[in-house]
Amino acid sequence: MQTPRPSAARLSTISTLTIVVLFAISTTFDVTLYNREQSVLRRTSVKYLPAFADEDEERPVIYTFHGINKDWADNLIYQHTQIDMLATWKKLWYDAGWDPVVLTDDDAKAHPDFDKYEKEISKLKIGFYDHLCFHRWMAMSQNGGGFMADIDSYPLNMDPKEFGTIPNSGKFTVFEGSFSDGKMISAVPSLLSGSAGEWESMFKGMMKYVPKHAGKFFSDMRALQEYVIDNPDKYIMDNKVSINIKKTDDGQIDCEKLKGKLTFHLSHRSMKEAFKRGHFEEDESKTRGFYAKQYTQDFLEQCAE
Repeated sequence: MQTPRPSAARLSTISTLTIVVLFAISTTFDVTLYNREQSVLRRTSVKYLPAFADEDEERPVIYTFHGINKDWADNLIYQHTQIDMLATWKKLWYDAGWDPVVLTDDDAKAHPDFDKYEKEISKLKIGFYDHLCFHRWMAMSQNGGGFMADIDSYPLNMDPKEFGTIPNSGKFTVFEGSFSDGKMISAVPSLLSGSAGEWESMFKGMMKYVPKHAGKFFSDMRALQEYVIDNPDKYIMDNKVSINIKKTDDGQIDCEKLKGKLTFHLSHRSMKEAFKRGHFEEDESKTRGFYAKQYTQDFLEQCAE
Protein backbone atom coordinates (compact mmCIF):
# COMPACT_ATOMS: atom_id res chain seq x y z
CA MET A 1 0.00 0.00 0.00
CA GLN A 2 1.46 3.35 -1.03
CA THR A 3 1.84 5.96 1.70
CA PRO A 4 0.18 9.22 0.63
CA ARG A 5 2.51 12.15 0.21
CA PRO A 6 1.91 15.12 2.51
CA SER A 7 0.44 18.11 0.77
CA ALA A 8 2.48 21.24 0.06
CA ALA A 9 0.43 23.13 2.65
CA ARG A 10 1.16 20.49 5.30
CA LEU A 11 4.87 20.55 4.48
CA SER A 12 4.85 24.34 4.77
CA THR A 13 3.14 24.13 8.17
CA ILE A 14 5.66 21.56 9.42
CA SER A 15 8.57 23.70 8.22
CA THR A 16 7.14 26.77 9.92
CA LEU A 17 6.62 24.91 13.20
CA THR A 18 10.17 23.55 13.03
CA ILE A 19 11.58 27.04 12.56
CA VAL A 20 9.49 28.39 15.45
CA VAL A 21 10.63 25.58 17.76
CA LEU A 22 14.28 26.03 16.80
CA PHE A 23 14.00 29.80 17.30
CA ALA A 24 12.41 29.30 20.72
CA ILE A 25 15.21 26.93 21.75
CA SER A 26 17.84 29.35 20.44
CA THR A 27 16.21 32.32 22.19
CA THR A 28 15.97 30.45 25.50
CA PHE A 29 19.65 29.51 25.21
CA ASP A 30 20.63 33.12 24.43
CA VAL A 31 18.59 34.48 27.34
CA THR A 32 20.22 31.96 29.68
CA LEU A 33 23.66 33.04 28.48
CA TYR A 34 22.79 36.73 28.90
CA ASN A 35 21.46 36.13 32.41
CA ARG A 36 24.62 34.23 33.28
CA GLU A 37 26.82 36.98 31.82
CA GLN A 38 24.98 39.60 33.87
CA SER A 39 25.51 37.51 36.99
CA VAL A 40 29.25 37.33 36.31
CA LEU A 41 29.44 41.08 35.67
CA ARG A 42 27.60 41.82 38.90
CA ARG A 43 29.74 39.52 41.05
CA THR A 44 33.18 40.28 39.63
CA SER A 45 35.08 43.35 40.75
CA VAL A 46 36.65 45.20 37.83
CA LYS A 47 40.09 45.01 39.39
CA TYR A 48 39.90 41.21 39.29
CA LEU A 49 39.03 41.04 35.61
CA PRO A 50 41.93 40.03 33.31
CA ALA A 51 42.43 43.55 31.92
CA PHE A 52 43.12 44.86 35.42
CA ALA A 53 44.86 41.86 36.95
CA ASP A 54 48.00 43.82 37.88
CA GLU A 55 46.11 46.54 39.75
CA ASP A 56 47.15 46.69 43.41
CA GLU A 57 45.97 50.18 44.29
CA GLU A 58 43.40 50.51 47.05
CA ARG A 59 40.40 52.41 45.78
CA PRO A 60 37.31 53.78 47.51
CA VAL A 61 34.17 51.79 46.73
CA ILE A 62 31.25 53.09 44.70
CA TYR A 63 28.15 50.90 44.69
CA THR A 64 25.31 50.39 42.30
CA PHE A 65 22.47 47.89 42.38
CA HIS A 66 21.34 45.56 39.64
CA GLY A 67 18.95 42.66 39.42
CA ILE A 68 17.27 40.69 36.68
CA ASN A 69 13.97 42.35 35.85
CA LYS A 70 11.59 39.38 35.71
CA ASP A 71 9.17 41.33 33.53
CA TRP A 72 11.79 41.53 30.76
CA ALA A 73 13.88 38.45 31.48
CA ASP A 74 13.11 36.81 28.12
CA ASN A 75 13.71 39.94 26.03
CA LEU A 76 17.05 39.58 24.24
CA ILE A 77 17.37 43.27 23.38
CA TYR A 78 16.79 44.22 27.01
CA GLN A 79 19.30 41.62 28.19
CA HIS A 80 21.96 42.84 25.78
CA THR A 81 21.38 46.43 26.87
CA GLN A 82 21.70 45.50 30.54
CA ILE A 83 25.02 43.75 29.94
CA ASP A 84 26.35 46.82 28.16
CA MET A 85 25.08 49.17 30.89
CA LEU A 86 26.71 47.08 33.62
CA ALA A 87 30.03 46.86 31.80
CA THR A 88 30.01 50.59 30.98
CA TRP A 89 29.20 51.63 34.55
CA LYS A 90 31.99 49.50 35.98
CA LYS A 91 34.57 50.63 33.43
CA LEU A 92 33.89 54.37 33.67
CA TRP A 93 33.94 54.36 37.47
CA TYR A 94 37.08 52.25 37.52
CA ASP A 95 38.80 54.56 35.04
CA ALA A 96 37.92 57.46 37.35
CA GLY A 97 39.83 55.84 40.23
CA TRP A 98 37.01 54.03 42.05
CA ASP A 99 36.35 50.38 42.87
CA PRO A 100 32.88 49.81 41.35
CA VAL A 101 30.85 47.15 43.16
CA VAL A 102 27.46 45.88 42.02
CA LEU A 103 25.02 44.85 44.73
CA THR A 104 22.25 42.38 43.93
CA ASP A 105 18.97 41.08 45.29
CA ASP A 106 20.96 38.62 47.39
CA ASP A 107 22.31 41.59 49.35
CA ALA A 108 18.83 43.04 49.74
CA LYS A 109 17.38 39.72 50.89
CA ALA A 110 19.99 39.58 53.65
CA HIS A 111 18.16 42.48 55.30
CA PRO A 112 16.32 41.14 58.38
CA ASP A 113 13.07 42.89 57.40
CA PHE A 114 13.17 42.13 53.67
CA ASP A 115 10.06 39.93 53.70
CA LYS A 116 8.09 42.47 55.73
CA TYR A 117 8.98 45.33 53.42
CA GLU A 118 8.47 43.28 50.26
CA LYS A 119 4.97 42.41 51.45
CA GLU A 120 4.12 46.12 51.61
CA ILE A 121 5.84 46.89 48.30
CA SER A 122 3.85 44.09 46.63
CA LYS A 123 0.64 45.96 47.41
CA LEU A 124 1.68 48.76 45.05
CA LYS A 125 0.72 48.78 41.39
CA ILE A 126 4.26 48.51 40.05
CA GLY A 127 6.39 46.25 37.88
CA PHE A 128 9.33 44.26 39.14
CA TYR A 129 11.77 46.99 38.11
CA ASP A 130 10.33 49.26 40.80
CA HIS A 131 10.54 46.43 43.33
CA LEU A 132 14.26 46.32 42.60
CA CYS A 133 14.52 50.08 43.11
CA PHE A 134 13.17 49.67 46.64
CA HIS A 135 15.45 46.68 47.23
CA ARG A 136 18.62 48.70 46.59
CA TRP A 137 18.07 50.67 49.79
CA MET A 138 18.09 47.48 51.85
CA ALA A 139 21.18 46.23 50.01
CA MET A 140 23.07 49.43 50.83
CA SER A 141 22.05 49.30 54.47
CA GLN A 142 23.23 45.70 54.73
CA ASN A 143 26.58 46.46 53.09
CA GLY A 144 27.65 49.19 55.46
CA GLY A 145 26.45 52.24 53.54
CA GLY A 146 28.67 54.50 51.47
CA PHE A 147 28.19 55.96 48.00
CA MET A 148 25.63 54.57 45.59
CA ALA A 149 25.36 55.72 41.97
CA ASP A 150 22.56 54.59 39.70
CA ILE A 151 23.58 52.33 36.84
CA ASP A 152 23.12 55.23 34.40
CA SER A 153 25.10 57.72 36.51
CA TYR A 154 28.75 58.26 35.63
CA PRO A 155 31.67 60.24 37.11
CA LEU A 156 32.71 63.74 36.07
CA ASN A 157 34.56 65.60 38.83
CA MET A 158 34.28 63.02 41.60
CA ASP A 159 37.91 62.69 42.65
CA PRO A 160 38.33 59.55 44.79
CA LYS A 161 41.02 61.27 46.84
CA GLU A 162 38.56 63.98 47.83
CA PHE A 163 35.47 61.79 48.18
CA GLY A 164 37.14 58.59 49.38
CA THR A 165 35.39 58.94 52.72
CA ILE A 166 31.65 59.45 53.16
CA PRO A 167 30.98 63.21 53.14
CA ASN A 168 29.03 65.24 55.68
CA SER A 169 30.17 63.01 58.55
CA GLY A 170 28.07 60.17 57.17
CA LYS A 171 24.77 62.08 57.19
CA PHE A 172 22.51 61.00 54.37
CA THR A 173 23.08 63.13 51.29
CA VAL A 174 21.07 63.38 48.08
CA PHE A 175 23.23 64.85 45.33
CA GLU A 176 20.59 65.26 42.62
CA GLY A 177 18.22 67.80 44.08
CA SER A 178 16.34 70.60 42.37
CA PHE A 179 15.34 73.83 44.06
CA SER A 180 12.99 76.71 43.30
CA ASP A 181 12.89 79.87 45.42
CA GLY A 182 14.99 78.07 48.00
CA LYS A 183 12.57 75.15 48.28
CA MET A 184 13.29 71.57 47.27
CA ILE A 185 11.07 70.52 44.37
CA SER A 186 12.74 67.28 43.33
CA ALA A 187 14.98 64.58 44.82
CA VAL A 188 16.36 61.89 42.52
CA PRO A 189 18.31 58.88 43.89
CA SER A 190 20.96 58.86 41.16
CA LEU A 191 23.83 59.62 43.56
CA LEU A 192 23.45 59.10 47.30
CA SER A 193 25.72 58.70 50.30
CA GLY A 194 25.47 57.97 53.98
CA SER A 195 26.50 55.65 56.77
CA ALA A 196 24.77 52.28 57.13
CA GLY A 197 22.62 53.69 59.91
CA GLU A 198 21.60 56.65 57.74
CA TRP A 199 20.64 54.38 54.84
CA GLU A 200 18.55 52.27 57.19
CA SER A 201 16.89 55.29 58.79
CA MET A 202 16.05 56.86 55.43
CA PHE A 203 14.56 53.65 54.08
CA LYS A 204 12.44 53.07 57.18
CA GLY A 205 11.15 56.62 56.87
CA MET A 206 10.36 56.17 53.17
CA MET A 207 8.54 52.89 53.75
CA LYS A 208 6.05 54.63 56.05
CA TYR A 209 4.59 56.28 52.94
CA VAL A 210 4.12 53.06 50.99
CA PRO A 211 0.87 51.82 52.63
CA LYS A 212 -0.82 55.13 51.76
CA HIS A 213 -0.41 54.32 48.06
CA ALA A 214 -1.51 50.67 48.04
CA GLY A 215 -3.09 49.77 44.71
CA LYS A 216 -1.43 52.73 42.98
CA PHE A 217 1.88 53.42 41.29
CA PHE A 218 4.46 54.58 43.81
CA SER A 219 8.22 54.38 43.27
CA ASP A 220 11.16 54.65 45.63
CA MET A 221 11.87 58.09 44.12
CA ARG A 222 8.39 59.30 45.03
CA ALA A 223 8.80 57.83 48.51
CA LEU A 224 12.11 59.67 48.85
CA GLN A 225 10.55 62.95 47.72
CA GLU A 226 7.65 62.69 50.16
CA TYR A 227 9.98 61.81 53.00
CA VAL A 228 12.47 64.62 52.43
CA ILE A 229 9.71 67.22 52.11
CA ASP A 230 8.26 66.18 55.47
CA ASN A 231 11.64 65.67 57.18
CA PRO A 232 14.02 68.45 56.06
CA ASP A 233 16.36 67.87 59.02
CA LYS A 234 16.98 64.20 58.22
CA TYR A 235 19.20 64.65 55.18
CA ILE A 236 21.42 67.00 53.20
CA MET A 237 20.28 68.02 49.73
CA ASP A 238 22.76 69.09 47.08
CA ASN A 239 22.77 69.91 43.38
CA LYS A 240 25.94 68.28 42.10
CA VAL A 241 24.60 66.00 39.39
CA SER A 242 24.39 67.10 35.76
CA ILE A 243 20.99 65.97 34.51
CA ASN A 244 21.34 67.11 30.89
CA ILE A 245 24.09 66.85 28.31
CA LYS A 246 25.96 70.15 28.39
CA LYS A 247 27.25 71.25 25.00
CA THR A 248 27.78 74.59 23.30
CA ASP A 249 26.27 75.61 19.96
CA ASP A 250 29.38 74.38 18.14
CA GLY A 251 29.07 70.91 19.66
CA GLN A 252 31.81 71.20 22.27
CA ILE A 253 31.41 70.21 25.91
CA ASP A 254 30.29 73.18 27.99
CA CYS A 255 32.98 72.73 30.63
CA GLU A 256 31.92 75.82 32.58
CA LYS A 257 28.46 74.38 33.25
CA LEU A 258 29.97 71.11 34.45
CA LYS A 259 32.24 72.68 37.05
CA GLY A 260 31.42 71.28 40.46
CA LYS A 261 29.25 68.51 39.04
CA LEU A 262 30.29 65.17 40.48
CA THR A 263 28.42 62.97 38.02
CA PHE A 264 26.13 63.05 35.02
CA HIS A 265 22.85 61.16 35.04
CA LEU A 266 22.13 59.81 31.58
CA SER A 267 18.46 59.00 32.15
CA HIS A 268 16.02 58.12 29.39
CA ARG A 269 14.68 61.68 29.60
CA SER A 270 18.12 63.26 29.23
CA MET A 271 18.84 61.00 26.25
CA LYS A 272 15.68 62.17 24.49
CA GLU A 273 16.61 65.78 25.19
CA ALA A 274 20.14 65.22 23.86
CA PHE A 275 18.79 63.77 20.62
CA LYS A 276 16.28 66.60 20.31
CA ARG A 277 19.00 69.23 20.69
CA GLY A 278 21.37 67.42 18.34
CA HIS A 279 23.98 66.76 21.04
CA PHE A 280 24.05 63.09 20.06
CA GLU A 281 23.49 61.48 16.69
CA GLU A 282 20.59 59.12 17.27
CA ASP A 283 21.29 55.51 16.38
CA GLU A 284 18.87 52.82 17.54
CA SER A 285 21.65 50.24 17.47
CA LYS A 286 23.56 52.15 20.17
CA THR A 287 22.87 51.82 23.90
CA ARG A 288 23.01 54.52 26.55
CA GLY A 289 26.30 52.96 27.56
CA PHE A 290 27.76 53.86 24.17
CA TYR A 291 26.74 57.51 24.53
CA ALA A 292 27.98 57.60 28.13
CA LYS A 293 31.44 56.50 27.03
CA GLN A 294 31.43 59.00 24.17
CA TYR A 295 30.42 61.89 26.44
CA THR A 296 32.97 60.89 29.08
CA GLN A 297 35.78 60.76 26.54
CA ASP A 298 34.83 64.20 25.18
CA PHE A 299 34.67 65.60 28.71
CA LEU A 300 38.10 64.27 29.62
CA GLU A 301 39.64 65.57 26.40
CA GLN A 302 38.03 69.02 26.49
CA CYS A 303 37.62 69.81 30.18
CA ALA A 304 40.68 68.29 31.84
CA GLU A 305 42.50 70.90 33.91
